[in-house]
Amino acid sequence: MNAVFVVLGGGQAGVQAADSLRALDPHSLITVIDDELHHPYQRPPLSKALWTGDIAKAALPLRSTEFFRERGIRLLSGARACRIHRDARTVELSDGTVVPYDALVIATGARARLIRLPGADLPGVHQLRTLTDGLALQEELRTAKSITTIGAGFIGLEVAASALQHGIESTVFEMQDRILGRAVTPQMSEWLARKHRSDGMDLRLSTPLERIEAGNDGRVSAVITAKGERIQTEVVVAGVGALPNSELAEDAGLHVDDGIVVDEHLRTKDVAIWAVGDCVRFPSHFTGSPSRLESIQNATDQGKTAAKNIVAALRGESPEQYVAVPWFWSNQGRERLQIAGVGGSGADSVVVREYGDGKFSVFVYESEKLTVVESVNAPADHIAARRILATGGHLDPVLAADPAFPLKTVLEPTA
Repeated sequence: MNAVFVVLGGGQAGVQAADSLRALDPHSLITVIDDELHHPYQRPPLSKALWTGDIAKAALPLRSTEFFRERGIRLLSGARACRIHRDARTVELSDGTVVPYDALVIATGARARLIRLPGADLPGVHQLRTLTDGLALQEELRTAKSITTIGAGFIGLEVAASALQHGIESTVFEMQDRILGRAVTPQMSEWLARKHRSDGMDLRLSTPLERIEAGNDGRVSAVITAKGERIQTEVVVAGVGALPNSELAEDAGLHVDDGIVVDEHLRTKDVAIWAVGDCVRFPSHFTGSPSRLESIQNATDQGKTAAKNIVAALRGESPEQYVAVPWFWSNQGRERLQIAGVGGSGADSVVVREYGDGKFSVFVYESEKLTVVESVNAPADHIAARRILATGGHLDPVLAADPAFPLKTVLEPTA
């Protein structure tokens, strides 16, 4: 009898899991259940396509319609799973349909964290997580002359920097004392903050807001700081992080702790259920502690690994640990930021490799071990760093700081 696989979620992790399952098991029955009405699409282009025409066309499909048909993968778009019946191994949809499974992959992703401010529900206040969000925001930006971003994370800064490039006055509010505080080193935060400000961004750190204020037309017209300062704006974008969509798993009795908890093989405590992507907390090979990562790389690699382990389990074979090197990227205005690795809070050495003309890398060491490399406009450094981290190669900090030293030689075998 052919195996029956069900994937909950049509994002990067879910579609990759279905793709890999089909490659590994040509005869299985695979169903992808996606609650979005749109065909599965790539999310990263959303923040960039806001300014470049038709955002719906720019949101490139993860796989074509023909792919699903030719591979025999059933795609249920606009279908919402409302309950997992673990004993019966079925998924119940909101319309009453019951879908059975031999193995279930939960890839429900994450949603934008809502801002807790008076006025957050006013017309003109947006978030950017889905294609629907992007379409609504793009319509506002066609005529806007000013925009305010709440939160100096990746999305908030990307939107704000792009707005400046298109002649829109841009203000960013951040409660913490530096930008990208949870993602990059203080050295990188400081450099990017200086760059954004030199480009004209009004970047206000350590500045909490009190409320969002409406104008006479009922739309957002200003934000008010905790100190009472009033800043006029036509559009507000909230970029204050994301929350894992783990409620379905929690209701099914699976372990949830800021994400669906899985083991090193991406399996939940239920032997028939795996979980992948932004909704998952997994034991990180690199941090040495449970982690939840929101990145295309993590979603893709976890989808591949989970598929391998599902098929291995059905065949009675040994599973594979998830050990992929984490990496991230972001366009910060005209600067391209790339990060390889992920560190904890124990950095004891930070080395800067400076090339000049806005091209450099930051190497982070913990207990004399290289853990993270942040690169601006230095793609060769980024690629080399990913390979070094993957192989556990040693890079002397003195050599890391020398722009003349070819990083690729670290990967070459010694005589």
